[in-house]
Amino acid sequence: MTLAAALRDAAHGDAAVRAAGVRNLAPALLAALGRPGPAYCDDADHVDVAAACARLSTALDDGVVEIAGQAAIGLGALGRAEVLERAAVWVAIDRADDDTRWLHQTAIIATSYVGVAARGRDAALHGRVIERLRAAWRSPHDDVRFQVALARVEVDDPDAEHDIVAALADEDSAEVRDQLVAALALLPRLEPASLEALAVLLRSEHALGDAGMTAATTLAAHGRAESVARLVTAVGRRHERDTALEALGDLGPAAAAAIAPAEGVLRRWWNPPITRVRAAYALARIAPAGSQAHARALRALGRWAYHPRAAVREAVADARRALDGPRSPPP
Repeated sequence: MTLAAALRDAAHGDAAVRAAGVRNLAPALLAALGRPGPAYCDDADHVDVAAACARLSTALDDGVVEIAGQAAIGLGALGRAEVLERAAVWVAIDRADDDTRWLHQTAIIATSYVGVAARGRDAALHGRVIERLRAAWRSPHDDVRFQVALARVEVDDPDAEHDIVAALADEDSAEVRDQLVAALALLPRLEPASLEALAVLLRSEHALGDAGMTAATTLAAHGRAESVARLVTAVGRRHERDTALEALGDLGPAAAAAIAPAEGVLRRWWNPPITRVRAAYALARIAPAGSQAHARALRALGRWAYHPRAAVREAVADARRALDGPRSPPP
């Protein structure tokens, strides 16, 4: 949608049309400015910034909750601090119905967007956002804490890692637990205590869930062999197989227990070709040089370099680059 169309439709009398206009207003403005969002937009940056922000501010009071929430996200994406007060009001709503959950969600997203846009530009505003997210972290509502976990990482809260790890030990909600681990996985480097907390999770009854898989891949990326058993299990689960094979390849020889499962994936012709490419890559990383498994993996990659499907050839090229390039140390 063009910026002119979004401005027009954001004030339309029909709710469906108005919703589309409000939802597209910030993306259209950012596109006109050539900025990836979230990014602060001053009134002087474009002739339509003031009008767009006025439309979004008005839409915060829309009787259709979906539109109000989208307006908050839009203001956040433009880095506008004026959304923070309304977001705080929404976060404090003490109900658990669907409309309230939407307002909780969009309030935290908008707040985090303002923080991302302020980072490196306005230290005081960035600090205000961090304090608001820390306050929301204490919410009794699972859906608020769910959103705040990622938000604190995205805004570079220096205490995020410590607080998320502390919460992980006591969190009863499976959805929030999954989100806590997902938030840790976004950090470029984890402290030893955080890695140990993920290893503990892999020894718990939660290991086979989504949190366990994310914990395993995160540990593998940090060179921790505690992830191998969970990743081997994942090789046998179709929805986790490809991710597990790549993570095992990252571990290299420490993942020797995965040689037989990876060979099984490679041998089965009915597996998708790209999955078999990932199995070959994993074997080339973890099987000893000169072994039959290692040689089989290299032959497969050589053969599939001429596969009729471009996607398979590209997957082989990616695997070859990873195998031929220098190994990066764990973060």
